[in-house]
Amino acid sequence: MKLLGVTGGVGMGKSTAAEFLRQAGVAVVDTDKIAREVVEPGKPALEEIRREFGAHFIGQNGRLLRSELARLVFSDAAARSKLEAILHPRIRAAWQQEDRGLEKRRPGSWGGYNTVVVRDGCSFIFLQCFMRCLFQ
Repeated sequence: MKLLGVTGGVGMGKSTAAEFLRQAGVAVVDTDKIAREVVEPGKPALEEIRREFGAHFIGQNGRLLRSELARLVFSDAAARSKLEAILHPRIRAAWQQEDRGLEKRRPGSWGGYNTVVVRDGCSFIFLQCFMRCLFQ
């Protein structure tokens, strides 16, 4: 089984591409979903964000105010780097753990991608590239 990485900028259709893969019967590890899970109330990442950035980024319900934090980190490279240092290791560990379960069904490719699909631009071109990557 092949391991494909789908990457691209904000709003480029990565989730749509992942849904297309799911509907085609492909197992998908969704790092956007993992990123939301690691900042749920009670998770260590949320507390670290509170310490690093302040309690005003946590709502009354104990959840991360994602849009507020996004405004900060998309306008301040240092803040973005701090947030990435908090989140990326946790996200990476979670997806690798999820991937280990898939590894048993996908011999020979764990630890790296067979193919990286960059989701950027025209959907038709993406679909052609995807189909070539998946079936070669």
